[in-house]
Amino acid sequence: AGAVQLEACLRYFTRVERLDAQSYKCEACKTYREGLKQLSLDGLAPSICFQIKRFESIRAPGTSGQQQSFKVDTHVHFPLVLDMAPYMSEHQQSSKLLSPAKSGAAAPAKDADRGEDNPQWYSLYAVVVHIGKIDSGHYVAYIRRGLEWFFCDDSSVVLVPQDQVLAAQAYLLLYIASE
Repeated sequence: AGAVQLEACLRYFTRVERLDAQSYKCEACKTYREGLKQLSLDGLAPSICFQIKRFESIRAPGTSGQQQSFKVDTHVHFPLVLDMAPYMSEHQQSSKLLSPAKSGAAAPAKDADRGEDNPQWYSLYAVVVHIGKIDSGHYVAYIRRGLEWFFCDDSSVVLVPQDQVLAAQAYLLLYIASE
């Protein structure tokens, strides 16, 4: 499988989705109709942990519902610094989901609390990696201290280059808010 960007995964998670008339019931008029939905973040914590889906189970055809599990090896490129503003509710409402013409509302004012005008920067400080197969393996971590990165295994801690961290098959990505 090809590689993907963490930011592309976040855009996919926060995309506008069209709901068909059979799956959405309007609370105002109590009828089934087409609708839109969009997930976004209402607030941000001092630190964020992203879990990359590395394990998947599917029902094998013709096996009476037995699960077949496998490890997902798609590489996810992740940045050292990440702006979370594009995935915030304020930004979504002002730029994608509702246009003033469709909603009947006044256009939102450009201010310091919206999207690109107020980036929400986070710095990568740790990466957890699963080494091995689905049914066996080992977890290791890369941890940043200052500008240096360290590879942490059960019995050793070794200074490593930043490029090694960025090439890792991340399972968990831990970011901390930048000041």
